[in-house]
Amino acid sequence: MTSDPNATSTGDSNSLLLDFCAQVPEELSASVEEILARPAVGHEDILAELDEYTSQIDAASRQRADLDVHLAEMILRTCRTLLEDDWGTLDSTQQSLVRLACVYYLDSDDADGDLESPFGFEDDALILNLVLDFIGRTELRVRA
Repeated sequence: MTSDPNATSTGDSNSLLLDFCAQVPEELSASVEEILARPAVGHEDILAELDEYTSQIDAASRQRADLDVHLAEMILRTCRTLLEDDWGTLDSTQQSLVRLACVYYLDSDDADGDLESPFGFEDDALILNLVLDFIGRTELRVRA
């Protein structure tokens, strides 16, 4: 029997996810834990949701000129890179964290309402950057 070098045992995976959650700022932890408790969404489904959410952001930016569309676009590009280019090289825990960052971004009613505040995407960038640090892809970090 051969082992998958990208596989992580359930115990290791849970431990790594707990380590990650310990790094999340307290004001964001409830949202992160709620997303982690949801059934896993496939990365192809997340890609489709990213397209839909981009349309929502575009529409909202026509109503609110103060939305940080540039930051939203940087988060989107990074999520796409992780889901399209890196997904197959990530172990299951890393995939869970990437899924978390992307779903957090897609949740417009997170800690800072994405479409209601000029700072709405800053918490999304923070979560994404934590994930990038945790999976060793710091070169993809976005500015918040």
